Amino acid sequence: MTYSILVATTLNEDALALLHAAPDVALTVVNADTSATTSAIETADALIIRDDFPVDAALLTAGKRLKVIGRAGVGLAGIEVEAATVRGVIVMNTPGANAIAAAEYTFALLLALSRGVIPAHNALTAGEWQRAGHTGLQLYGKTLGIIGLGRVGRRVA
Repeated sequence: MTYSILVATTLNEDALALLHAAPDVALTVVNADTSATTSAIETADALIIRDDFPVDAALLTAGKRLKVIGRAGVGLAGIEVEAATVRGVIVMNTPGANAIAAAEYTFALLLALSRGVIPAHNALTAGEWQRAGHTGLQLYGKTLGIIGLGRVGRRVA
């Protein structure tokens, strides 16, 4: 039996390669195109989305063969979980999949904030530069407090 997977979001090339290489899988990629998804959902066994694509009761009704919705990301925002449950559709997400990226982004924001990167950039693009106003704050010798040691908090630590 061949399973039909509908990808209604953007996935990186590695993820798509894994799906293409899977045996007994017919893959349809429509990104976040609502009309293409609505057309293709009728024959899909699985739907992969992110938070850029809502899954409502009408779409679930159109997905007559739909067995599972996988959200590439944390949480289930934008998915009518109760409507999916009533139809027997399993809804899942990928907790922790972006924990490293979120931890790295935390450090990027920490550095940008302490060094005043955004105000300095805005001043420079406006044709102004006064170095004295953009010296920032050194992190050396400071203590970082982390509230919560979940998937991201542990990575930051």
